[in-house]
Amino acid sequence: MTVGAGSYDTPHAGALIDIQYDSLGLRLASASEDGVVRIWSTETHELLNELRFHKAPVLSLAWASGRFATTLASVSSDGLIVISREVRPKEWLVVHQLELRGDVSMISFAPGEYGVVLAAASLAGEVHIVSRREISVSPVVPAGESWLSKSFFAHAGGVAALTWAPSTSPAVLATGPAVQKAASCAPRRLATAGRDGVVRIWLHSSSGDSWSEVCQLSSPKLLGNVRDIAWRPNLGTPSSLIAICTEGGCVGTWSQDVDGKDWQLQACWNVASDARRVTWSKAGLLLAVSVGDADAAIFREECCGSWSAMTSFHE
Repeated sequence: MTVGAGSYDTPHAGALIDIQYDSLGLRLASASEDGVVRIWSTETHELLNELRFHKAPVLSLAWASGRFATTLASVSSDGLIVISREVRPKEWLVVHQLELRGDVSMISFAPGEYGVVLAAASLAGEVHIVSRREISVSPVVPAGESWLSKSFFAHAGGVAALTWAPSTSPAVLATGPAVQKAASCAPRRLATAGRDGVVRIWLHSSSGDSWSEVCQLSSPKLLGNVRDIAWRPNLGTPSSLIAICTEGGCVGTWSQDVDGKDWQLQACWNVASDARRVTWSKAGLLLAVSVGDADAAIFREECCGSWSAMTSFHE
């Protein structure tokens, strides 16, 4: 397989389904129909390990971030989610696994500031939240861990994709109290896209460990079933931006000027064919759109909320 400027001699059997870089860009995980997750060094392109935890095709991969950057989650077509961790160089162990009802369309870890929290989108219409808890028995006994799994119903017809909001609150770059307030983590927020054509924003309540819907977003301009959704990284401004793409070739951005205000469809444009994945650059200035089997395009926001194509790729 060829990723970015590098080529990897992959022994995958069957179609390659998903590839994901870790948060530091040091590891690349790949998965395909053979059910094997392979870990690569991005510096040497060396195959570091083959994780044979699944008996069915692996559909989605996700890396945790922050101090949990060596934690990797994978989910297969039989609904099995496996969370594994690199305990020593090139040695991986399963730390938790669970089997969900219905097909899982994708998985995603929350920002590392929230700990190890994984969200799984189910085509049965539910969002499953899997979170890790540290257990401290005594000051002289090493801490252990436990795992909690909860779910809530999100979309009739199934959840096609989901995305976590940034951990930092949208705040104006300033000095004084504004900066101090922005330094703390914002409440957890999720955006989900359903096969019902609706995007829903969810807010987590830490007191009851529950999720509540705060708004719904939909537009007849966005044609076709939603393929992917991505919340833009925080830019130090009061606004929030969510990008989505559809199998009809539509790409759209929903914007919120200030937290608590209404969301608006900021822009909507078409690409050549089926738009399958949207991904933000780390700074949130560029939006990459995967198109069809082998095309991709990168867009940049211009003035007044319009977007222009910077470049495109074909392989």
